[in-house]
Amino acid sequence: GIFGEMSGEDTIYRQARSLKGPELHDFLAGVQSLLRAGDRSKDVISALRQLYILIHATRKNLKYPDGLIEQLCTAVFKSDQGSPLARLLCSTILRELSPRPHVTAPPFVSPVDPKQLSFILPLLTTQGIKFGNIESHIPQIITWITQVASEADLSLCSLSWLAQVYTQTPELLSPDQYRAVSQQMAEWLRTANTNSAHNPFAGRALFSGSKQVLPVKEVDGTVARDFFTVLTVGQFFSNDQLLNIQSFSMLRQWLRHGSQLQPQRSSFSRQASHSHSPSPSVDLKHSGEVDLGGGSGDGERLSPAVLSVLISRKSYQLKDKAIEYCVRIIDQCERKAAKSFDDELLQASLYEAVLTLDQLCSLDRSLVPRHFPTVKKLFSRMSGDYGSYLARILIAVLQFVLNHGEDVVYDAQPVCTALFSTVVSARYADPSVSFDIMRFCLANASKLRCSTRAFSRFFPNLFKIFAWAPRTYLMDFAELLPYLINADTALEVLHSLCDLPCLSAALEAHNRVNVGMWFRYIIDWVNG
Repeated sequence: GIFGEMSGEDTIYRQARSLKGPELHDFLAGVQSLLRAGDRSKDVISALRQLYILIHATRKNLKYPDGLIEQLCTAVFKSDQGSPLARLLCSTILRELSPRPHVTAPPFVSPVDPKQLSFILPLLTTQGIKFGNIESHIPQIITWITQVASEADLSLCSLSWLAQVYTQTPELLSPDQYRAVSQQMAEWLRTANTNSAHNPFAGRALFSGSKQVLPVKEVDGTVARDFFTVLTVGQFFSNDQLLNIQSFSMLRQWLRHGSQLQPQRSSFSRQASHSHSPSPSVDLKHSGEVDLGGGSGDGERLSPAVLSVLISRKSYQLKDKAIEYCVRIIDQCERKAAKSFDDELLQASLYEAVLTLDQLCSLDRSLVPRHFPTVKKLFSRMSGDYGSYLARILIAVLQFVLNHGEDVVYDAQPVCTALFSTVVSARYADPSVSFDIMRFCLANASKLRCSTRAFSRFFPNLFKIFAWAPRTYLMDFAELLPYLINADTALEVLHSLCDLPCLSAALEAHNRVNVGMWFRYIIDWVNG
């Protein structure tokens, strides 16, 4: 290869950056000739890998031979161009060069290989709205998601890509498209198969006969009696179960951005306004109101807010299924995982379920009295020994209480005490816990100051986070500091600021003592 013996990452990058002049031109021309000839040997794979390293390691804009970018696009967009690995490398190279004009995917023509989408869709994302022409592909993506006849692999790949695009640019979806995908997600959340999929790697059976069907299990090893969730364990997963998991993973962001959709003249309203049936039609007026009287102007008028409810009424099905799903996950987390590596999955799913339930209650305040006891019960069963993952769950619980505690007249102070007294005091040196707590405090600074006594009582513990990692949280702490100061705490906060160097030294000494005791314990245990 052009980089010689690659002994390490730094060596590879240095050799790539040193390539210039005629040697660089000859290498790029060689890659182009291999792609043009449709070479499927190992030579093209090696050349593409070296080209990716060259582009990734070089910050300067290289001048590429005429036609090289077109050859890379041809390899990605045409299914008969090269091996899957070569096409993947071409897609990765183009993503490294994106955004770039004239790199536009042609319309998809049936039948479409799901593996081809894995090369094309990530490239469209990096190209962005300006160059990727994403909007023109969304109708086909929606069709693959919502049509029953679509291949499950197409639906799974399309849903994953749509979740990423929608999070970045939610305005690309119309209310009709959002409603259609929401309805399909509701089906996947509630109707996934409750049996394990057959082993896809097993060979054909030597003897005919029915294959044994194994039911999925809960995390504690018992047979699942309720619908499938992300915490349901199986030997292998079918496509509808994978769609169930993907739907839950994108659910919170999907609901949050969906609540921001503005009422538009959807296809529903257009069909109604052109209908000649006696049923009422929906017609938008220049005044911003809606006529429900057959277009004559004499009917009852609705505001755009009411129209938004009409447009999104199908999404209530998703909200109902999402609530059932979140409550079931919270119930599942009462079980003890049979395998230790499932503990992290259990805690992460619980964290996501609480935040999703918080989002659902924010969209519909009438849900708060019904589901607040579920979160309250979760807090009551959490032990005082908060690990890194339980600390994140406590943050999610406090977020729910801050947002909805007033609706049920619940005092958030016990949860604040558990977080800011117990967790912060014991885990200020844990990078993930301290990061989550600082982010939570900044996002809820006004609520914590006005609705609780967390800042006035526990600000010394927050100073521990800053004293332990001052360079990491300097800007965050400067933004948070005004919320810690009031008439009662101003003098004490001033003294704490002056004592920060001493606090840092004390925490460092305390940590060294703990580490030394831990090492002595390990040595004593090894020596028996």
